[in-house]
Amino acid sequence: MTKEDKYKAAIIGLGNIAFFYDKNVEGRGILPLSHAGAYYSNPRTEIVAGCSPDDEHRSAFEEKNAVRTYIDVDEMLSNVKPEIVSICSPTECHFEHLLKCFKANIPMIWLEKPPAASINELDSLIEQHRSSKSTVLVNYTRRFVECYYRLKDIFKKNSLGEAIAFNLTYSKGLLINGSHILDAVFLVVGDEVKTELDHVFAKDNKENPSFVLRLENGLPVYVTGYDVPYHCRDIVLVCNNGRASIIHEGMQCVYEERVEQELFPGFYRLHDSKKKHLEPAGIDKAIPNALSELIYSYEKGVNPKSNLTTARNTQYIIDKVFEEVRNG
Repeated sequence: MTKEDKYKAAIIGLGNIAFFYDKNVEGRGILPLSHAGAYYSNPRTEIVAGCSPDDEHRSAFEEKNAVRTYIDVDEMLSNVKPEIVSICSPTECHFEHLLKCFKANIPMIWLEKPPAASINELDSLIEQHRSSKSTVLVNYTRRFVECYYRLKDIFKKNSLGEAIAFNLTYSKGLLINGSHILDAVFLVVGDEVKTELDHVFAKDNKENPSFVLRLENGLPVYVTGYDVPYHCRDIVLVCNNGRASIIHEGMQCVYEERVEQELFPGFYRLHDSKKKHLEPAGIDKAIPNALSELIYSYEKGVNPKSNLTTARNTQYIIDKVFEEVRNG
């Protein structure tokens, strides 16, 4: 492939993350928020087809992108022979659609999160991926945002003293938003660190359950789910000498250090140092960064930063939490 050639991209599932999110911000100078937007903004890719069982979604996609759409995945893959396929279908369809892409020898696959409906499905996909030539990127977008790597550095170097705990908050569903923030904490502590579910509480909130994780070194991760009419995905690292936070869905970062209380000498409080240890957040670059990472990984023959294996910790915890919720 020459530099002038473009990778042909097709999308399975034509909902919000596929392309509708960008319709809400057209003309506002905001970076792409969808797979289709990322393909259009990347000079090395072009959209050639879409696939969905929804008539209205197909019509809207055809009107916007001037390409043919399909109802049947196999027919699209056979007719178009894309080099990149985005799987943006519902989670319960990911297993089937990813296997179809493996069978069709698709070089690059951009898979929405969570990658599977259960840990058993994911383990099967990991096994079958070993005999596949496809490069698979799982769209846990925090892995393509610089501030989370800065938080990882703060944690690893004890920049604010010894870590005491992580506090995570989420809303709008454990599968939808909670999975993002869980994957972020595994990025920070290391995917190789063993983690177990310690306790599940507020089990009556079946969509947004709250729970406690315990890292292998004993460090607790407190996860609180809220049933509120707005999105939140926050991660706070609490340490002896301060606190580092990525809040407001990753759009704001706060680095607080312990300082002596002005009114009560000998006592201490937290003070926003304004040292920009975490800024800028960079969440707006997540989607285009993910696509660039997929292409880079494919061309270099390496695993993307977010892949089927790195996604396993989050899938395992989600399964365990929902099992506890079902059992009451």
